[in-house]
Amino acid sequence: MSQSEPTILDAFLEADSTRRRAVLGSESRRRNLIQDLEKLVGSDAARVIDVGRAIVEALDDEATMARTLRAITTAQAYLGRHDQAILTALDARRRARSAGDDIEAARALVAAMHPRCESGLLDEAIEGGETARRELLEAGAADLAIRVDLNLGNIRKMQGKPRQALEHLDRVISALVLDDPIRPHALNALGECHFVLDDLRDADSAFEESLRLLGEDGGLATAIVTGNRADVASREGRLEEAIDLFTEARRRCEDHGAVGHAARLTVESGDALESAGLLDEATQQIESVLDSLEASDMRFEHARALMILARIDLVSRRFESAVERADLSSRRFLDLGNRRLSNRSMLIAIESCIAARRLESAESRLAVLVDDDHEPVTRLGRHSMEAELHVARVRWPEAIISAKQACSIATELRVTPLSIE
Repeated sequence: MSQSEPTILDAFLEADSTRRRAVLGSESRRRNLIQDLEKLVGSDAARVIDVGRAIVEALDDEATMARTLRAITTAQAYLGRHDQAILTALDARRRARSAGDDIEAARALVAAMHPRCESGLLDEAIEGGETARRELLEAGAADLAIRVDLNLGNIRKMQGKPRQALEHLDRVISALVLDDPIRPHALNALGECHFVLDDLRDADSAFEESLRLLGEDGGLATAIVTGNRADVASREGRLEEAIDLFTEARRRCEDHGAVGHAARLTVESGDALESAGLLDEATQQIESVLDSLEASDMRFEHARALMILARIDLVSRRFESAVERADLSSRRFLDLGNRRLSNRSMLIAIESCIAARRLESAESRLAVLVDDDHEPVTRLGRHSMEAELHVARVRWPEAIISAKQACSIATELRVTPLSIE
C-alpha cells in the first residue's frame, strides 16, 4: 500500500460527521475509500476497525455498510478477536440481505468461516461455506464460489478428512485458469491431501507445479511449498535431500520474518530426523520451537509437535512424559476438530500407560477413542491396545480375540500383521 492510502483513511477518521457524509455521498469516493480499507487489513487491522466503524456510522446505504462490515470482520479475525468477527459478519449478512445484495450476503458468510474455524466451530464454518457457495452459484458468481471451495477444502484438510477435501480442491483446480493467482495455493493444498493419503507421487507433482507457478518471487508461499517437498523426500527416505529442502524453506521464512512458519518447518525437519532414528537430534530441534509455535498461535503445528515428542518419549521409555505430551496433543487436536489425529495421540498415551503398568489409566483413555469406518488405523490401534491390556491382565482368550481383530485390519491395510506372544 502506498503512503497516501493510510493518509486518506486517517483524514476521513479525523473529519467531522458532516464532512464524512459528504465524502461518502460520492459513489466513486465511497468505493475508493472502502477499497483502501480492504487493502490495509494485513498491515494495520486496528485502523481498519476504527475507520470502518466511522464509515458505517456515516452511511445510510445498507449494501455499502455490509461490505464495510466484511472488511471489519477480516480485521477482527486478523487480530484474533474471533467472537467479535463472527458477530460482525452476521451483521454484514443481515444488512446485505436487507439491501437485496445476494452476493455480498454470501461473502459475509465466507468472511465468518475463518473466525469460526479458529473458535472451534468447524461445523458452522462448513455449513456457512456450503450455503455461501450455493448462493454465489445461484447469483452467477461462479468465480467467487470456486474460492469458497478452496476454503472448504482447507477446512476439511484441517479436520483430517483429506478425501472430502480433495472433492473441493479438484473442483478448484479444474475451474481456475492457469494464471489465476490462487492456483498455486490450491495446488499446494491438493498436494498436502495426497501426502496425508500417502500418494507421494501425486503430492510431489502438485507441489512441483505450485512452485513453478509461484516462481522465484513467491515469497512465503514458496517457503511453505518447499517445506512440503521436503516432507515428501523424508517420507521416501531421501533424508539428505529433505534436510537441504527444510533448510532452504526455513531460510526463506526467516527472510520474511515468518517466525511461526520457520518453527513449523523445524518440527517437520525433526519429524524427518525421528524417522531416521536420530531421536536426540529430533527432540532437540522440536523442543527448541515449542514456545514460538504457541506465540504464533499455530495450534495445529503445536499439537503435532507434542505428538512427535510423545512418540519419541515412548520409544525412549520416558513414559510419564509421553503420557503428558500425548494427552495434551490429543486435546488440542480435538479442539481443532481433528478426531483422526486426536485418536493417534491418544493411542500413544494408552501404549505409554500400558508400558508403565498404569492399566486403569490406559483403560479409561481407551474408552474415549471413537471408531470411524473411514479410519481403520484407529480401529487397528484400539484392538492392538485391547490385546495388550488383556495380556497384562492375563485374560488370554480376550487377548487372542483382540489380536485377531487387529491382524485382520492390518492385513486389510497391507501392513505387517501384528502378533502377540
